[in-house]
Order: sequence, then C-alpha cells, then structure tokens
Amino acid sequence: MEHLRGSRSISEDVPVEVDEILVRKIRDAQPYVADVLRLVQAQTLDSTATEKYVDFLDDLFCQIKSQEGPLPGVQSFRDSDYEHIGFLAQQIIVSVLAILVKNREYDLIWKLVDHTYFYERRFEGVRAATLGDFYQYSSILDEYRNKRLELRRLSVVADFLKEFTEEASIVSFAQFVQADCLIYLLLRFRFPADRYKWWFPKTSVYAERYSHVTPPLHEMISEQRANAIAKMFGSRDTDDLLRKYEVAKTESKDMDYNAGWGYHVPNFFAMFPENLSTLP
Repeated sequence: MEHLRGSRSISEDVPVEVDEILVRKIRDAQPYVADVLRLVQAQTLDSTATEKYVDFLDDLFCQIKSQEGPLPGVQSFRDSDYEHIGFLAQQIIVSVLAILVKNREYDLIWKLVDHTYFYERRFEGVRAATLGDFYQYSSILDEYRNKRLELRRLSVVADFLKEFTEEASIVSFAQFVQADCLIYLLLRFRFPADRYKWWFPKTSVYAERYSHVTPPLHEMISEQRANAIAKMFGSRDTDDLLRKYEVAKTESKDMDYNAGWGYHVPNFFAMFPENLSTLP
C-alpha cells in the first residue's frame, strides 16, 4: 500500500490539467496492481483455507479503500482528489472476481458478495460497506476529460480499464467484462430492493449487444455446472437458487435500471439460460 499512500491526492500546485494528473497516477500504479493480482492468482491456486482467503481479500480491498482520503495534516481537499484510488479499487475487485470465476471458485465469490467490509476514512472513522460501495463514478474521466479532449466516448473509464487489463495479461479483457457484469447481477440478487448497493458495470460498453446470458451462467444448461454455479449465489443447488431468484425478482420488479444508450447491462430478469439443467 505504500505506493498508494504516497500518491493519495491528485491536487498539485502545477499548471497541469487535473485529468492528466489523474491518468498519470492511475498509470503509475499499474505495476503495483499487476503484482497484487499475481499474488491473488497464486493464493487462489494454493489456498485450501477458504475463510483465511476471504480475510486476505477483505484486507486487500479495505486497505485500498482506506487510502481514499487526505493524509494527516491535510485540511483542504475535494472528493475528486482521490478518484484514482476509487478507479484502482474497482480495477482490482473486478480482476479478482475474474480470477475466481476462471478458477471456478464459486463459493468464494458468494462469500465476498455476502460480506460486510470495514475500512477507515479520515474525519469519518470506520465505515461499514458492502461490495457495491467500492464502485465509484469518475467525473474527471467520464465527464471532464471526455469533454476537454472531445473524445466522444461512452466511458473513458471503460477505455482505460480495457487498456490496463490487456497490458497486464493476467485475465483477458473478455473475462474482465464478464466479471464486471456478474458483480452487478450478484449484488442485485443479494440486495434486490436496494439499488444503492448495486454495481454499475462500466465495461458493459464492450459486452456483446445481443448476448443475453453472462458467462459462466450460460454453462448452466449442464446440471452439474448449474449446481456448482448456484453456490456463487449462496445456494445449495439449482432448485434452491431458483426459489431465491423468484423472491429477488419479486422484490426488485418495480425498480427500473436505465443504464443509458450504449451500455449492455445484462437483464437481471433473464440472467439464466431458459434450458437450465437440461444436460448432464
């Protein structure tokens, strides 16, 4: 965390555009991000103690999020000064989920979704959070930089996530996009009536427009795969999952989620294949 601790605020007394400072700080942190993800991947392959691994990821996420605030002695600051921390937290969390999906650690994924995180923030003390609280909208990138450079991009954040994921080569960008969309589905399943605990999958701008089922959920046409993947939703098996899913849909049915043009957010009300468990 020393790298983040030394670069917490993007405010600088130099005539440089704020978005350029933000991009530089995010880019400078990428070797650190890659090292963290390699460690996560190694732990995933070697870990046999599930609870300890959850604690390891809890500590990782919260240590990053705790940097999202002023250093001691700093009295004047803006929330936008720490947008790079929010960007990095999201990048790491989605990448971690992609690694877990790749290794079929479905039970671990649910443990991260059905979990309360505690992180410290200066002037506010310890805050309790769910996984959705680690999502952050970047006005500097998606609004200011987009307009200043006349980029006309749907999401500059998504573009940078694509660039950095491909550079790191730890998970493919397709796996990253799928994990981003999965977090949205998982959190909506866990908190169907509370949109403030959901997650917006920015990289869904790169998802296939007419793909209705997010991988690996499309594999649930297989009964064996379906029962395994059901654990990602905190369910014993497919029957248990479908019972909980009906409750979640009922609780969430009056809540519209208008992602806007160009975002291919998966359909929560049809997130499983129609021919569920029809093959061995």
